[in-house]
Parts: sequence; structure tokens; C-alpha cells
Amino acid sequence: MRSYSIGSGDGDDSFARATDDGLVAAVDGLVTVLTGTEWDLCLTVRSYRKAPPLDLKHWDRVTEVGFHSADGQAGISSLLSGDEPPPMTVAGAGSYRIRLHVRGRNAPEAFWPDMPAEHHLLVVFPGKSKKQKLLKNTER
Repeated sequence: MRSYSIGSGDGDDSFARATDDGLVAAVDGLVTVLTGTEWDLCLTVRSYRKAPPLDLKHWDRVTEVGFHSADGQAGISSLLSGDEPPPMTVAGAGSYRIRLHVRGRNAPEAFWPDMPAEHHLLVVFPGKSKKQKLLKNTER
């Protein structure tokens, strides 16, 4: 299992809480996401200036968490990757929601040239709630 994070803050607390949840947790300005794979996964990020419609179709688990970006520069980072995409907090500094969509976490590992079995979609938008909210869970 690997992890990636969004934002900045206390990584130990966020990772421990994500481990308790089995997927994701937010502590202050840091969100930690655990993967079901040790290898590659397909990660898509969409950033919005307001909450988009909810889409649960084709996903095994959908969860929302809130976090605060003090500088408006929150991006994705991973201990195993040196490449960091641009910030996903398009509305600048403030409070955000991340709607994490996941499928294929329990699928067998896929190796090149096959596409990764595990897919994550991060939908990021401004939002004040810090509560974690499970919207769908059909993972086995």
C-alpha cells in the first residue's frame, strides 16, 4: 500500500487517521489518501470554483473530506514521485472539499502494458465543512 497527500500539515496524524479509515483522512491542511496498490494507479484531478454535481456511477467508493489551504497552493505530493502537478486550489487560499472517487482497489495488480487496475478521481472545490462524509461504499 502506498499513499499520496494533498496540501501541507502534520503528516503523522493524517496518515494514522487514513489508516484507521482505510482510505482517506484530513487533518488541518493535509489530506492523506491510501492506495490499494504498490504499483501505478490512474489518478485524475478536477478543480472547480464551486461544487460540481455528484456522480456515483462507476465508482466503488466515494468519500468527501474538508481541508484548509492557507496559501492557496495545495497540490499532490508522494514520497515515491518527484513530479508535482500544479496547485489544485483554483479559488486561492481558503477552505476546500475533496470528493475522492475510487475503483479497482481490490483488483489484481496490472503491469505494463496493461492499464492500472486502480483508479482515483479527485474533485476539488471550495467548501467550508471539515466533516468526512461517506457517499458510497461497495468495496469488498
